Amino acid sequence: MPHSSDQTMFVILGARPSISFRVAETTSPVELERRPYGLLEKEVGFYDFLRNREAAVIGLRFSFFSKQKVLKDTADLDYIYVDEKRQYIEIYLQGYRGSAIQEPGEQAFGDDAIWRSEQGIYALQVGTDKLTDSEIESLKSNVPPHGK
Repeated sequence: MPHSSDQTMFVILGARPSISFRVAETTSPVELERRPYGLLEKEVGFYDFLRNREAAVIGLRFSFFSKQKVLKDTADLDYIYVDEKRQYIEIYLQGYRGSAIQEPGEQAFGDDAIWRSEQGIYALQVGTDKLTDSEIESLKSNVPPHGK
């Protein structure tokens, strides 16, 4: 059963992916992993969660309404697939790049935003209402913390 709350997930796009769950942020800056991030833009697209054959969440697909600098700036990260022509990014959180099953129907809007640190590290904010409590707990325990 999907979980309902005002909690959002921040996917931090550093050398390795990391995540942070918190109440939806509407002001800038926000501190993630002891680093301030400034809000670049809100409500920039739609997203869905990538799943493996067992239906476990392994990543996030984010489709932007317009061309965003984050597409070009993160294209070299080995856990990210970027399609600049169709303006979307796939982020694989647990080393499963390329093995997500394609199941439509989970697309979500709202609670999304792009944040960036002074060091140029991006964070994508998405809602968690399409995730169950157990999926959130699984992500928290399986996605390595920043720097690990």
